[in-house]
Amino acid sequence: MSNLQKKRIILMIGLFLFVGQALAQEFKRLNPGVRNLGMGNTGIALSFDEHALQYNPASLGGIDKIWVKIPLVVELSRDTINAGKTVEDGSSSDIGSLVEDHLGRRFHVRSSLSATFVAPLGGIVLGGHVAGSEAEFSLLGSNRPVPDVDVGFRIDKFQSIGLAFPIRRGQMLLGISYNRLERFDLEKTITFSNFLSGGTETADIVGCDPSKNCTFSSGQSVNLGFLYRLQTASALRMTIGISILNAGGMKFTRKDGEVDPQDVPQEVNIGISFQPFWNRTLETLVGIDYRDIVFDQPGESTICNSKAPLEAFINTDCGVKHIHFGVEFRLFPFDSGGSFLALRLGANQGYPTYGFEVNPFIIGRYVSIQFAQYTVEQGEIAGSIPETRQVAEVSFGF
Repeated sequence: MSNLQKKRIILMIGLFLFVGQALAQEFKRLNPGVRNLGMGNTGIALSFDEHALQYNPASLGGIDKIWVKIPLVVELSRDTINAGKTVEDGSSSDIGSLVEDHLGRRFHVRSSLSATFVAPLGGIVLGGHVAGSEAEFSLLGSNRPVPDVDVGFRIDKFQSIGLAFPIRRGQMLLGISYNRLERFDLEKTITFSNFLSGGTETADIVGCDPSKNCTFSSGQSVNLGFLYRLQTASALRMTIGISILNAGGMKFTRKDGEVDPQDVPQEVNIGISFQPFWNRTLETLVGIDYRDIVFDQPGESTICNSKAPLEAFINTDCGVKHIHFGVEFRLFPFDSGGSFLALRLGANQGYPTYGFEVNPFIIGRYVSIQFAQYTVEQGEIAGSIPETRQVAEVSFGF
């Protein structure tokens, strides 16, 4: 295999770390937090940072410091990482062996860059993503009978702003956020030879000229959140959270005859968090979420959608996809969401997750490094098509 071919393969797999969506049964949620992903993607009752806007805006009320942050996030699937290693070490000697080695593999790349802030102002806490962009690229190779590639490509430009305020002397918190999203979504199948050679169809995807084939559609929505701090379990700091994301659904403006991007349905979630141990040196935080309690998201199997919510919850194949569990151990905490070192474990849709965070300045999140590995279900039912991903974030704040 020539060096030029290797470079093309690496370029296509990486796609400059721009964003998109896989052709699979995954319900893609915008801008998930690395901390949350390491904790099984929990966050309905514990996201005390800017990601509360994506999980439960009422959680903004738990933030105790003014903070501005610029995070850069890069995420790769395990198949993408392994393919890059294969190309670099030359273990696939020609195009034919490369195709054979990677048929059926799912390649996923996501990156995001945004500017965020949180600002406690008396009893009210404001937070927002002033500007953000997220890109995701994914592909699945197959042989039917000519080798081809299913390509998914998505670019999102988003802004959101929210606030939270206490009632009943802080025992309850209410939150609301407004979201505006511009989205370009593309799904198509191209031959492997066209993909590898950088032909016209591939150029359409990689080039993505906004004036021609990269037209964005806009949508708006509101998220609602509620937190209740249990007085009977005050020693555990137990909290129950409920959120309604994209209340009423997010509908995109589309031209006549267009079907993409698809509207985002409403999502109702419930979660609980508690701290079994906490002091000035070490804190532990546990979170348990049940996402989309009415089974209304894309990718649900017809079997699960045909059941009543309670019946679907009891059914293991249906319910496990909606369950999230996480634990965080924070060493030398310095505010409501930061610590010198944090270790995280969890389970996302029945698959194990882990992660960590380091804040080397100890007294603040001026430079923060986070990492998480998690697995997401790409099939209709739990345990059918797992995809493992690794995600890293470097952020700068003041």
